[in-house]
Amino acid sequence: MNNVSITNNIIANVPLSAIYLGRLDNNDTSKVSELRSINISQNILTNCAYATHVSSQVSFIDIRGNILGASVEGNLMNDQFETEKTKYSIRLTPKIGKDIRIRNNLLTTKQADTQIKMLIAAGYQDSVKE
Repeated sequence: MNNVSITNNIIANVPLSAIYLGRLDNNDTSKVSELRSINISQNILTNCAYATHVSSQVSFIDIRGNILGASVEGNLMNDQFETEKTKYSIRLTPKIGKDIRIRNNLLTTKQADTQIKMLIAAGYQDSVKE
């Protein structure tokens, strides 16, 4: 997947990830996606990733695979449920990661102290620039 731009959208009330790109291998039964030149910017995502049976695996924005050049910038992620439904706002799970930029994204919730993590990128922090 090359040169993908997801910009200026309003996405609301999606039970899984509002924006989901790529895939990882499933115990070697499927091919890992190659993602190059990905731009996700200026989107408004409201009440997404609320499916209770998979909440630990979904987020507002989810990018998976070999990420070689991605920018996630200026998105508003808005959880207005009485109880937070998701665990992550942006989730990256690359096999290989390079030139990934995460900047100026905003998470809002009804809760004064949110438990939603802004970014999960464990194991390849050197690839992510904020």
